Amino acid sequence: MDEMLKIAKKVSAGLFLICLWLLMNLPVSTAAPVKKIVGDITWPKQWQVFAPLEKDDPVLSADVLKTIPEEIEVGGRKLKGQTVTFFAILSISSIV
Repeated sequence: MDEMLKIAKKVSAGLFLICLWLLMNLPVSTAAPVKKIVGDITWPKQWQVFAPLEKDDPVLSADVLKTIPEEIEVGGRKLKGQTVTFFAILSISSIV
């Protein structure tokens, strides 16, 4: 049994060293390069909001998401749209 423990310790130490070597040889950044945002968009001040949604609710189909319906059905529940007006203006250049 002591021999098995010694072997297990050697294998664990070897795996640790391999993992450490792999971590040290990763590129500094694996993220995609940041691209400059070009252009401008005017966001609508009024949005049609459907709530409340649950974290386990299914994602709606693209056909539904391309429209602005009065009511949607999500997870067997019917949700009536509520028009919400936003007064703040989002400027992408102020956050990038």
